[in-house]
Amino acid sequence: MRKMNKFIFLSILGVILLLGSFYLFTIHNTNLHASNTNFISIPIPVGAYSNYSLDDQAYPYGAVDRDLKEKLSLDSPYRYLAQLIWFEGSGYLEYRMKNPLPKNSQVKALRLFFEASSEEGHSLNHTDISVYINGKKVGEYTIINEFNAERGKYTPEWWPINKTQYGKPIFVEVREDGTYIGDSYNSDWVEKKKAKISFKKVSDAGIKELKLDQEIITLRIGVDKNAKHKGGMSLFGEKFGNYPKTLTLGLEYEGEKMYQPKIAEIIENPEKYENKTVIMAVHPGGWGCPPGKATRIPEAEGFSRSSTMIYDDTGCLYGSKDILIGKILVPEIHTLPIPGNETIVIKGKVKLDKNKIPFISPLNEN
Repeated sequence: MRKMNKFIFLSILGVILLLGSFYLFTIHNTNLHASNTNFISIPIPVGAYSNYSLDDQAYPYGAVDRDLKEKLSLDSPYRYLAQLIWFEGSGYLEYRMKNPLPKNSQVKALRLFFEASSEEGHSLNHTDISVYINGKKVGEYTIINEFNAERGKYTPEWWPINKTQYGKPIFVEVREDGTYIGDSYNSDWVEKKKAKISFKKVSDAGIKELKLDQEIITLRIGVDKNAKHKGGMSLFGEKFGNYPKTLTLGLEYEGEKMYQPKIAEIIENPEKYENKTVIMAVHPGGWGCPPGKATRIPEAEGFSRSSTMIYDDTGCLYGSKDILIGKILVPEIHTLPIPGNETIVIKGKVKLDKNKIPFISPLNEN
């Protein structure tokens, strides 16, 4: 009997140890898998579209910068500064960007945020906003209300109160099993990998159908010709409307990790970011930086006071060669009379000179 009890005890102990080992193995592999899943977000100035179409250009349309009280043409070079763009009826804005992901990356989910409403001042209060990724329609959202009852939180005082003041926060998420849309604002969802928001499934268009391994990613937002509700569209930047975020594309992927620091973080911890690939939303500073953001010239080949500089709201850095070749948003060539007014997104690698002064080097990926 004792031998039988001992056998049973050892058998149970063996099963417990086996299950425990399997559990630890599973957790270990899960953590390894999770550690290889990364997230990046790309802010897109609403005026940085590469193409647009209006089905009836007799209808009202236009754009304004937060500080420019005159209406802009949609073809104006100053459209890159726009904080509100609108058109009546049907039409679209199309944005193109270089695929920022490292080679052999696998996209697990795509996120998109924008603030939109029907065309400003339009008498209709319904419009159907459609979203296309790489030519594939992933979903449609019906905006029911006009938004001119009170002034938008970030809308400037000079904008007439009888015109649309703000819009609806629209979140689009493309997963493996289809596309989901939500409209409750969550800033973490825009910028971080882990965030929760309530969604409704709107289509079966899944992530694999978007062909996100292509060199160029194309995003189109607008109102289809055959839409049921064609109340036009107003698209808001971060300095207009109710939400301090511009149009933003997020990619959750498996592959080499990339970093998205502010310039001050690189300056304060240069060795932490040395040889790291970074994606940054910056302003081109030309040959200089704004007052208070000055930086030392790196003691490395090719640097002088006429070298290209970039800056954000925290600091300024030099770029080796022409860092602007690392621009993600396209078209790549556009100029404004005053450097720094526009926002660009660049991809590069952090390098240090012999004195540990950081600068950004192009990746030269082809």
